[in-house]
Amino acid sequence: MATFCLNYGIANNENVEFISPTNYENEILDSLNDSYKTISEMSQDERQFLNAVILRNKPRKLVELGVSSGGSSIVILNAIKDIPNARLYSVDLNESWYRSNGKKTGYFVEKYSNLKPKWELCTGGFVSQFIDKIGNEIDFCLIDTAHYNPGEIFDFLMILPYYTPY
Repeated sequence: MATFCLNYGIANNENVEFISPTNYENEILDSLNDSYKTISEMSQDERQFLNAVILRNKPRKLVELGVSSGGSSIVILNAIKDIPNARLYSVDLNESWYRSNGKKTGYFVEKYSNLKPKWELCTGGFVSQFIDKIGNEIDFCLIDTAHYNPGEIFDFLMILPYYTPY
């Protein structure tokens, strides 16, 4: 089992939390039909970490930047399915999946129709183009875009004014 460190931005590290997913948290993730794992670009440890962070913090307004086929969207949606009023806004610059023009961005979420009521997919632009729809009080953001700077920094700066930390 992997252990991850989540730093809330405090320079003196007094608010550093080590995340080791529990068996219960992993059972919630494992309750998903495994088919999403074939398209997920995250490792099992990364999926378990993401799931555990969401289950422990119970965010209500979540933003995901970078959707690809929807693997991380499925993990997030499964983790928030029992959190009242929780909603995931997934944003991607591409309207088509970057690995195949014949498939739409986030296409794999269609296979998990029970999770879709808490999902809003926004494609064809940067998050700044959808932020009015998303609104303030974002309490969780996953930035998983092109993995190049300065793009990641710009993504962070576009979200920051709308982010409400715990």
